[in-house]
Amino acid sequence: MYAGDDDAARLVSESGVRAADQGVLRRWTARLTPSAGLGPTFNRIWAALTVSLIGSEITALAIPLIAAMSLHGSPFQVGLVAAASSLPTLLLSLPAGVAVDMLPRRRVMVTTDILSAVIVGVLPLAWIFDFLSIGVLCLVAFGVGACAICFEIAHYAFVPSVVTGDRVVDANSRLQISYSAADFIGPGVAGAIIQVLTAPFAVVLDALSFVFSAVLLGRVREKPIRQPEEERPTIRQALSDGLRFLVGEPTLRPIILLAGGTMIFNSALASVQVLYFIRELGFGALAIGALFTVASVGAIPGAALAKWSGKRFGVGVTIIGGWALSSLSGVAIPLVGGSRVLAFVVLGLTFAAGAAVFTAANVQQWTLRQLLAPQSLGGRVTAGYRFAVQGVGVIGTAGGGYLAGVIGMRPALIIYAIGGALVPLLGFLTPLRRVMTLPPSVNPTTDD
Repeated sequence: MYAGDDDAARLVSESGVRAADQGVLRRWTARLTPSAGLGPTFNRIWAALTVSLIGSEITALAIPLIAAMSLHGSPFQVGLVAAASSLPTLLLSLPAGVAVDMLPRRRVMVTTDILSAVIVGVLPLAWIFDFLSIGVLCLVAFGVGACAICFEIAHYAFVPSVVTGDRVVDANSRLQISYSAADFIGPGVAGAIIQVLTAPFAVVLDALSFVFSAVLLGRVREKPIRQPEEERPTIRQALSDGLRFLVGEPTLRPIILLAGGTMIFNSALASVQVLYFIRELGFGALAIGALFTVASVGAIPGAALAKWSGKRFGVGVTIIGGWALSSLSGVAIPLVGGSRVLAFVVLGLTFAAGAAVFTAANVQQWTLRQLLAPQSLGGRVTAGYRFAVQGVGVIGTAGGGYLAGVIGMRPALIIYAIGGALVPLLGFLTPLRRVMTLPPSVNPTTDD
């Protein structure tokens, strides 16, 4: 062998190893990352949503902290504030769905972003001029919740019109990754900002995120979806169209029933968990934000692996099992003991596992609804789902705080976690458990 052949052989060998490593990396990247090339319109919507969601984490954490720490609210009062943020789902989902299907969806999203910025800006003003109260918090929570309803319905209805039918799972996975990224980055950043600026002033950054989102969405082009005059429903018919479609579709009917029952228990748990963290576990704003950040790590692989989970276990089992296991993870809150560090680690790991399976389940059920619903009904179907599922969450948020005040937070949290885990298991008695694959889309596809 000539001089240098050893080096050449080593280079060939190393390049082969690197190529093999890169091949493995590409295969795992393909598994963990939704496919690229979803188009500039979707990418702008995705970017706007991500920025706005991260900013909104500040307000989401600040409002209960203001109620519990700044205003020294009782469990019932903290639950009342949580209920105020959920009440728009019950009152406004159906009208919002009609509006989204009748108005340009881009305009709806931009308008709600601007209104959200104005409403959030009330909190620092209320603190400066000394009129901040539980009542003001409820009004702000209601206003932000109302805008969030309209924005969410609009952007979910928009997705099937800007990506091809077989890419809807990928698009929804990206959207869920945005929610997960917001959960991952937002609470930790929010906790730190609130610790430094105090909760009433930290929300100014959320207002700025809404403005940024509105500017970005202003650059989105939208192709209007027109219905023939003879197909346009009356307002009364339009209000119930989404619910009638969901109830009439055999595959979707079990989903709204199971999700609604689960939401009651999950909302009850969420309404008192922050108060429990503060008063029973001794966590401060920074620790609570960091806990939610650690917990949300699990949602990122959950979103990316949603398609694999559906193929491996079936779409129906992924939805049922994901919801049951994620609710059960909440039982760690009242049962955890020991030092604050140990409690933090146990809760973080448990919540992360719950977030992973919950996210995989939600990507599948979102996609199922979008593929089965006609595009002209997209807003109303999403609104009907929110009304039927998240609307009943008001029962949980209001009742959750009340029951915790009567029997104590620890036993109440155990009831909420176990109840939320049992309800989805009823899905094994329904046709949903036999849904193995996603159906083809009923909508024509349009690309950028």
